[in-house]
Amino acid sequence: MTRHIADHERKGEDADRLRAFVEIERSEKPSPATTKAQRQSGRGADAGRRMEEFVRIEKGREA
Repeated sequence: MTRHIADHERKGEDADRLRAFVEIERSEKPSPATTKAQRQSGRGADAGRRMEEFVRIEKGREA
């Protein structure tokens, strides 16, 4: 007797283990793109001061 087309071997356990492994690896080692973006976000010593100025201008306060 042949198998029905809907009959498949059960592979869920291996997929769950692989998914858990990948999540652990991703949490321990961030991608190079993420690391690069984090380095670029705080360019220069006056980055915080510039943000304060943008917020001040946005709120409509003059110097």
